[in-house]
Amino acid sequence: MPEDLADESIFRVASQLGEGLVIQATQPSCYFYGVARNVLREHWDAARKEAVEIDCVDQERHLSIDPDEMAERESERERREQLIERIEMCMKGMPPDARAMLMEYFGQTGHDKIVARNQIAQRMNISINALRLRVLRLKQDLRQCVGACPTDE
Repeated sequence: MPEDLADESIFRVASQLGEGLVIQATQPSCYFYGVARNVLREHWDAARKEAVEIDCVDQERHLSIDPDEMAERESERERREQLIERIEMCMKGMPPDARAMLMEYFGQTGHDKIVARNQIAQRMNISINALRLRVLRLKQDLRQCVGACPTDE
């Protein structure tokens, strides 16, 4: 699930860049982190919208919420928030060209994705397989960095 949120953030920024958006922030990573936070908030809002008001509950159809489950959900929410913060910190440490390549690489869907990735490879004067390997290494570095970041626990 956290990977889905990260992918959605990368996709949104890359899509906006593909549509000609010029990032006004002094550090493009700040813009990216803002998008990631918004994606996370949207995810939380969607979960809240599924909640049912107590007056509307049909007691025969809905069971009470298990306190352990509620605590587990809160713990999961906090864990995701910490993960987003670690991703943000690690993205700040990446070279700007690597960050941009990741966002562009994951910025399209369907046939456009294939075309965009071929264009990236041509622009970098490397094969598509070499591009895939570079992206794989960047993702591994990012995962390793995120895993090595201290947690607040």
